[in-house]
Amino acid sequence: MINNERQPALITSTRTKSLIGLLFAVLFLVGCDQPNAPTGESVLAELNGGVLLTRLPWVHPPTLYNERQEVHWWLPHSRFMVVHEEDWGGPEDWGAWGLGEQTRVTFALNPPGSGLAELPQEGETLDVFIRSMAAELPGGSQQDVSVWVNEKEIGQYSVGQTMENVRLTIPAGTLRLGANDLELRYACHREPTDNDDRLLALGIQALGLVPTADSSSEPDPGLMGPGYTVNEERQTLLLATSGTYVVPFQVPENANALLFELRALGRLLGGGGKLRVGAITLDDNRKVLLDSEPSRETLRLPLNEYQGRQIFLFFDADVQPGSRLAIQQPRLESGAAQPVIAEKAESAPTLPDIAVVVLDAARVDHFSAYGYERETSPRVDEVASEGLIFENAVSECSYTLCAMPSLLAGLSFIDHGLVLDSLALRPEIRTLADALTEKGYFTFGLTANPNSSTMTQADQGFEEYQETWEFHPDALADLALERLRQGWGDRPLFLVAHFVPPHEPYTPTPEFDIFGDSNYDGPMRGDRESIMAIYNKEVDPSPEDMAELVALYDGNLRMGDAAAGRLFDFLRESGRWENTLVVITSDHGEAFGEHGEVGHNTTVFDVMLRVPLIVKLPASWPTPQTQTDRLVTLNDVVVTLDQRLGLGLSVDGRSTGGWFNGVDLLSEPEVAATERLIALRSANDYYPWLGIRGERFKATALRGLLPELYDLANDPNEEQNIFLQRPLLQAGMIALLKREADRPGPLRAGARTEGLTDDQRRMLEALGYLQTDP
Repeated sequence: MINNERQPALITSTRTKSLIGLLFAVLFLVGCDQPNAPTGESVLAELNGGVLLTRLPWVHPPTLYNERQEVHWWLPHSRFMVVHEEDWGGPEDWGAWGLGEQTRVTFALNPPGSGLAELPQEGETLDVFIRSMAAELPGGSQQDVSVWVNEKEIGQYSVGQTMENVRLTIPAGTLRLGANDLELRYACHREPTDNDDRLLALGIQALGLVPTADSSSEPDPGLMGPGYTVNEERQTLLLATSGTYVVPFQVPENANALLFELRALGRLLGGGGKLRVGAITLDDNRKVLLDSEPSRETLRLPLNEYQGRQIFLFFDADVQPGSRLAIQQPRLESGAAQPVIAEKAESAPTLPDIAVVVLDAARVDHFSAYGYERETSPRVDEVASEGLIFENAVSECSYTLCAMPSLLAGLSFIDHGLVLDSLALRPEIRTLADALTEKGYFTFGLTANPNSSTMTQADQGFEEYQETWEFHPDALADLALERLRQGWGDRPLFLVAHFVPPHEPYTPTPEFDIFGDSNYDGPMRGDRESIMAIYNKEVDPSPEDMAELVALYDGNLRMGDAAAGRLFDFLRESGRWENTLVVITSDHGEAFGEHGEVGHNTTVFDVMLRVPLIVKLPASWPTPQTQTDRLVTLNDVVVTLDQRLGLGLSVDGRSTGGWFNGVDLLSEPEVAATERLIALRSANDYYPWLGIRGERFKATALRGLLPELYDLANDPNEEQNIFLQRPLLQAGMIALLKREADRPGPLRAGARTEGLTDDQRRMLEALGYLQTDP
């Protein structure tokens, strides 16, 4: 989080110079002649909310740590320095406390000449700059601090209970390209008290790196963290620190250019700076559009080639000490919009039956239809042979609770908000079942997972909804067939069946346990205890153990496939198959050692997010000319049915118009494939791993870790973090995600009104979501 407040300087001469500069800035903004009233639509509000990447790493603990007070939406700005969460206290008005025996941060350095957070060149060094004060400590009010960089002590200092500035030079050769570690180690810390259990040691207001200067030089208050401010009344974006300001910008269809004035503020004579402005597309095509010094002329940034597209504008500022660069009156120059003729989806001549089958935790590359060498899914393969196989489908969330509302309501998790296990879907949300019931369908849902049940309001809109807390998928198939054989008149059918397997425990019955090594005699049983031993790093599984785990999972998949096949058989035998639209998918994927993880919930890597998506169309529907290899997600199922059946879901206030809404799976995409963006989330209640994924790039942010960016085209296994090579793209993508997550969400989930039943609790314990009572 960027703090825009200025901090008090301790050195009189520096304060005096700053006051002179501030007076000049005020005189300029208020008293000088202003240009004629600008024309065009102001876009300052859209430029507010970007990310300023400074030339050197900084942690500047903010006054407003989380102004929305919704911790589960918290996203760190994409910066070059991040804190280790367990070593820091919460925000205070002046900064944050360092806790315990040490406070740690990790920062990243780029190659020399890259322009952002550079590793010093030969013969140059950097200083650690610390503005801090001691806590009230046992035995006194003085704190002794030793400062370490990459496990090498670079110096020590003592500080009392007033804020003081310290600079310590990092010896040449200590820093390295990429990640570096900085530690402040403390001589003592305060013990917990009845009213405060924090181990307070050092109050830190600013911590970062600055160029090494002569010992007589004074720290510049302008170096104390990144500085940018937005003045809505004056329509000014003020850059106070050299660096690059990156902001997401949706270019309107008719925008020809961005116009603005560039001024230098804060110096009576000379000085100023320079500004380069450009655009970065979602496929990382970067182009400088303007390179200028401050002037009295209106500057014009051409945008014709980006009309209708999401881009990231970057403002690369070189600000001289004591100066500020002011971007004033930013506004759009618009022209005539190009007519857009939208293709109207043809409605089906008759209402089809619809069957949605969910196999929980189904890893896409373990389906034979997707090329897996084992015959794990023969019944699903039969459906796939008649339908469309979407090869690049992802779930937004790596856990059931968050993923299923997207499939049932067509909303991103940012809109439905069902992200915590204490929440339930809001009744105001109009689900697919709601719309189809109104259309005259018999809507019938079944689930064996309490995280998608009446407990979470997943039954919203269904005429009938049944639950079973038996793990074997035949239990759910039996329930479904018993009701379906009773009939439902002449209405079309909407069926949703949520099976648990292949979700853990991986305990297929003998007829499906056909993929393992008959000679295996190791500890892997596929039950909760043996899986958790791996998950908690209590055991280091051998290759043979992991092979057995995968074989048991594959048996689970084969078991779920067979149960789903029983539903397909009913539709065939009853003569409804030809006119049935069948969707086969999953709520999330599953990991088997990738990135050190087993199972799901914990990350936003593709192995936990990629899902099967197979769609068999009714015989009366024409085969579409669609792209089955484009990026799609669970939200798209509702949008597709809405478009084809005229359900009115997209025009009744449930669709926000943001980047994370669904698209029609059966039509050509309205924009280039690289323009699609999908929000991502892991299951941690308060500090989730969040991300944003395009066709090629995925950016993620997790509190306490350096930012991550992956090039999925060249690194599909997400093993090479290229954040250092493309920091502006990563910053822009995360800023866009934060902007969407922070906007008002009237449909976001509310508190649950009912507690767990004993059967639901037992099933959640079996699935690993609750700890078994001792």
